[in-house]
Amino acid sequence: MSPADHPFDEDPADWGGEGDPLGAWPLLGDLTRLLRSPDVSRQAADQLAVAVASDGGREPNASPADRAAFGDLAGIAQLAAEAATGLPITADHRPIEIAVVNRGGWAHHTLRDWRPHFQQLQEGLAAARGTAEDPASPGDGPEAMLRRLMEPLAPLLADMTAGSLTGRLARVALGSYDVMLPRVRSDRLLLVEPNITAFTEAWSLPRDDTCLWVCVHSLIANAVLSVPSVHQRLTDLLEGHARGFEIDPGGIVESLQERLGDLDPERAMAEMPALLSSPEMLLGATRSESQDTAAAHLEDLLSVLVGYVDATTEQACGQLLGSRSPVREAFRRRRLTQPAEARQVAGLLGVDVGPEASARGARFLEGVAERAGTAGIARLWQSAENWPTPNEIDAPGLWLARLEVYEGSGESGSAGGDPDPDAR
Repeated sequence: MSPADHPFDEDPADWGGEGDPLGAWPLLGDLTRLLRSPDVSRQAADQLAVAVASDGGREPNASPADRAAFGDLAGIAQLAAEAATGLPITADHRPIEIAVVNRGGWAHHTLRDWRPHFQQLQEGLAAARGTAEDPASPGDGPEAMLRRLMEPLAPLLADMTAGSLTGRLARVALGSYDVMLPRVRSDRLLLVEPNITAFTEAWSLPRDDTCLWVCVHSLIANAVLSVPSVHQRLTDLLEGHARGFEIDPGGIVESLQERLGDLDPERAMAEMPALLSSPEMLLGATRSESQDTAAAHLEDLLSVLVGYVDATTEQACGQLLGSRSPVREAFRRRRLTQPAEARQVAGLLGVDVGPEASARGARFLEGVAERAGTAGIARLWQSAENWPTPNEIDAPGLWLARLEVYEGSGESGSAGGDPDPDAR
């Protein structure tokens, strides 16, 4: 055998091809090329989401009796939501599909519905990585080495982060809109039977009443997010937020050393799920000034949307269940102590709305309803130009004056308001 024929006489740097950062490691390079495939990483993310949601076990599907009962309640809820909002529940008036699912089913459907948002995040991180490249920086330091390793793996890590976060949220989500994000399938309502049952047992609530509340809330949120001007404005802001990340490879090294450096191997492995739920730790992503600006605009928009959905849900369910229903108080408390899993997803994608922001939106809507009734609130959905500015959210009279809506000009009553003022 000639020297040229010997399989181990090649230059390792040539194994991966020119420009391959992992060229000296053929197995790792081949594995990385496999993991770069969007189909592979998305399938892995879906499997991770379902596994995390179901805690690695097998879940029973909802029984036919539960499916039938929840479907009947959703039909009642749709009529109530349409009457309370005056809006079509789905885009183009499509009929709503009721999907009664387990936790893994919710994770599977939601990860697909939210894929455009996670894709925007990936693209934003990729652009940030390109901006962070510094040709003048040393090529053999820890930061440069980490950058070479992270670049091909970043899409997979982003997908796995999405899967982990979605799976964790599936453990506590009740319906389609525990997080206020538009969905690809806006004509499908997801009801998580085991979580609704667990919530009713924890609060000693009637299960049918609780399910009805979840249905009404999800359907009202779906109706609002299907308004073309709202959907477009929210989508644009979410894209701006996703493109506002900055990458700090050195920060990843410091974070990993700080988080794992002093831990024994067993404890270090126990920390890995937390790393998957921390994009700043895993992806080296930090906020920029442009992202802070986008986040402020998102909070203004979402404070009104979330305030409207919550208040209108209370109004509609108050008529169905009575204003003194214990379900009302249980959901009010849940809003004030939003599950950490929901805050993680919402914070990553820019739709985290805390109690103060939600209360700010509710005060705006109450002020509009007091002066102009339901007709005044309906002006929100007519065009993008009608959306209130930050100053107008704090002073609803200014907003009504700009739109030339005068006190007493609309229908009386408090659309989306409290159906029982004495209950405050």
